[in-house]
Amino acid sequence: MAKTYQTYLYGASFGIEENGRILDGWQVDRNNILFQSKEYENPTDAMQELNFHEPSHPNWFATMVEWTDGEVSDEQIFDSSLIFVDYPDY
Repeated sequence: MAKTYQTYLYGASFGIEENGRILDGWQVDRNNILFQSKEYENPTDAMQELNFHEPSHPNWFATMVEWTDGEVSDEQIFDSSLIFVDYPDY
């Protein structure tokens, strides 16, 4: 099984709000790919390419994708530009 690794930056969007209350929180916007590295044989090389890319969007999620024989076998969010917003319970 041949494995390769790739990093992505996706724009993020804020979830549904209702009467000032957050229902869904932050969501990865998979239709808004800000950056996509080349595929590498090890995750370190994919991460290094990402490190030289400056995100142009204020809200983003960074993911590492593992490909096995051309199919996505794993994807993990490892960083984001988002901050936690603590809202009081209603």
